[in-house]
Amino acid sequence: MEKGITRQREDITELAERLDVDIGFWYEENDVSAFKKKRIRLPNGRTVWRVIRPDFREMLNDYEDGTIQGIIFYDLDRMTRQPRDLEDLIDLAEYCKRPVETVTGNLDIRTSNGPTFARMMVVMANKASEDTTRRVARARLQQAQEGQGRTFRSRRPFATGAPTTPRLS
Repeated sequence: MEKGITRQREDITELAERLDVDIGFWYEENDVSAFKKKRIRLPNGRTVWRVIRPDFREMLNDYEDGTIQGIIFYDLDRMTRQPRDLEDLIDLAEYCKRPVETVTGNLDIRTSNGPTFARMMVVMANKASEDTTRRVARARLQQAQEGQGRTFRSRRPFATGAPTTPRLS
């Protein structure tokens, strides 16, 4: 994943140079899902499911406050896969009237057509994530039913059984 972030940074830097703007802050959320939701409790006591992305929220706050004068991101599906997050960005771009640019295409969410197109793209990215989640879960179920363990390495390896002492030769 780190190589993907590096490539995106390089392309964003190149676009910033073409636009003749300086990048003041980087908001990187490596290994933070823009799709997976967590259950949270709202101040009124109600529980809801939300995607938790602190750096994304900090970026939106900085954009709203004028700490940053614009946003450049690699591609819309790298920015968000949740319609709720996109709507927050659209609202800010509409009222702050500062640029929001993408490396991969001409998506100006400050125009009348831009938000509509962005909404359609986020819905499709969200659907693609749901499809992948469903297919992976089904494949894992099939592996379990066939008596196969996980065929890929987990992020955190665990040992099973009692601890052993090293053997001396």
